[in-house]
Amino acid sequence: MTKQMDEMETKNILDEKDESNIQKFFDGSNILITGGTGFLGKILINKLLMSCPGINIIYLLVRSKKNKSVDTRVDEIFDDPVFEILKRNSTKYSFHIKGIAGDCLKPALGLSIYDRKILLGKWPNTYTFTKAVAEDVIRTCSEQIPVGVFRPGIVISTYQDPVCGWIDNFYGPTGVIAGAGTGLLRTLRCNPKAVANMVPVDLCVNSMIAASWDIYERHNSTRASKASGNIPVYNFCTTSENQLTWGQFTAKTTKYGLMYPTLTAIWYLCYSNTTNRVAHMISICFLHYLPALLIDILCLCLGKKPRLLNTYKKIHKFMNVIAYFSMRDWDFRIDNVEDLWNRMTNIDRQIFFFDMKQLDWDFFLQQYFRGIRRYLLKDPLETIPKALIKWNRLYWQHQCLKAIIYVIIFYIFLVFLKCLFGILLA
Repeated sequence: MTKQMDEMETKNILDEKDESNIQKFFDGSNILITGGTGFLGKILINKLLMSCPGINIIYLLVRSKKNKSVDTRVDEIFDDPVFEILKRNSTKYSFHIKGIAGDCLKPALGLSIYDRKILLGKWPNTYTFTKAVAEDVIRTCSEQIPVGVFRPGIVISTYQDPVCGWIDNFYGPTGVIAGAGTGLLRTLRCNPKAVANMVPVDLCVNSMIAASWDIYERHNSTRASKASGNIPVYNFCTTSENQLTWGQFTAKTTKYGLMYPTLTAIWYLCYSNTTNRVAHMISICFLHYLPALLIDILCLCLGKKPRLLNTYKKIHKFMNVIAYFSMRDWDFRIDNVEDLWNRMTNIDRQIFFFDMKQLDWDFFLQQYFRGIRRYLLKDPLETIPKALIKWNRLYWQHQCLKAIIYVIIFYIFLVFLKCLFGILLA
C-alpha cells in the first residue's frame, strides 16, 4: 500500500511539473487574427479553439469580398470540413503571425514605388515582397513590444490534426499534384536534387502558437538582450535529418496517384521534371498547348465553349511561381525553432507537436494525395474501384497514342533518310 501511495505521489508531482505552459500563456487572453478566412488561418483558429480553452475572446479581421458580407465569410469558415470535430465538442477562439531565412530582421526596402520591376527588386513576386514589407514595418516600429516573425516553408495539407490530408486550395505543389493526377500537367521545371521545403499546415500552426509563447518569454527574460533590438525569427522548415527532394516528392506522389486515381481524370498520369528551360518549353508546347488547341477546336466544332487553353494559361502561371523555388536550394537557419522544441514540456510537445524530424513523409504524402482527391477534386474515396476501371482504360489509350506517335516519328525519320541518301547519290 505504501509503495502504491509513493508511486501515486510521484506521478502527481510529475503531472504538476509537466504542465502546459502554452495553454497557461493563452488563459484569459484576447486575440486578434488577420487572415482567419484563409487556409492557414482556419487551422490556426481550429487549433486554438480545441487546445487553448482558456482564451477569452478571438477577434477576426475580415473584409467583405466577392459580394459576400463579413458575417457570411465568417460563417463559411465554420462550414468547412476541418471544423467538424470542433462542432461536436467546444466553441472558443485565438492568435496568428505569418511570414515567408537568418534569425533576425534586416532592412528590406529602399526601392522606388513607381515601377513594379524596380519595386520588386530581388523578390520573385508580390507575395514574397509584401511579406518583406510587413517584416520591415515590424523591424522599424515594434520598439519595446514583444514581437517575432514566423516564416514557414511551402505550407501544404494537414498531417494529422484535426483530420489527415485536409487542403482547401490549389496553390503551389497542390496544383501540380492535382494537375498531374487528372492528366492535365505533364512537365514541371524543377531540380530533382533540390530540397522540397514543404511543411504540413497543422505542424506549422502548432509551431506558430508555441513561438508566440516563446516570444513573450524572451521579452520577459534575460536570455535575450532587450538592448540589442533583435527580433527573433522562427524559420519553420524541413530539417537536414529528414529532408525530401523534389525528385522524391515526384516519385512518391506519382505512386499514390496510381494507387488512388480520380474519376475526374481526362488522361493517364504521365509526368516528369526537367531542369532545362528549352526542354521544358518544348514539352509545354507539345504536351500542353498542342493537345489543348486540338480539343478546343473540337469543342468549337461541336458548339461547346473552349476552355483548355485558358486552363493551361492559369496552370503555367502557377508553374512559373513554383519554378523559382524548386530550381534552387535554400539555406534556412532553424536554430530558434529547434531551441523552442527542446524547451517545451512533454505535454506541450504532445498538444502542439511540430518536430519535423519525426515526420513520416510516406504517410504524409499519401494522405496529402487522398486529401486533394477528396477535398479539392470532390471525388470521394468510395469511387476508387470505379476510378481504377477508368484508369485502366486511360492507360491503354495512352499506350496506343504513344505507339502511334512512335510510328509517325519513325516514318518521318525514314523519309528523312531516304531524302538524305537521294541527295548523296545525286
